Amino acid sequence: GWLESRSPAVIQRVAQLKDYTTICPPAPSEVLGAVALRAQPALLERSRAIAAEGLAAARATVAKHPAALEWSEPAAGTFAFVGLKGGGGGGGGSE
Repeated sequence: GWLESRSPAVIQRVAQLKDYTTICPPAPSEVLGAVALRAQPALLERSRAIAAEGLAAARATVAKHPAALEWSEPAAGTFAFVGLKGGGGGGGGSE
């Protein structure tokens, strides 16, 4: 959030309090993190399945429009760079 004050002392004190309260994560976050680590195999399996589904959809889309799309398929991770062949420009049909 934001805070405005004409008093430098107030600003300094609020900054000190913010530093104090943000040095450590809150206890509920620590508990949730521990729960997630215990469930890591299931969470990883789910995440990998979602990523594989997205990759398959991206491959299918690029394959369906080879004259219009090109891409650098990700070697790992979930980011790909898809480009319009011919510089974009738009004006095409709607599929």
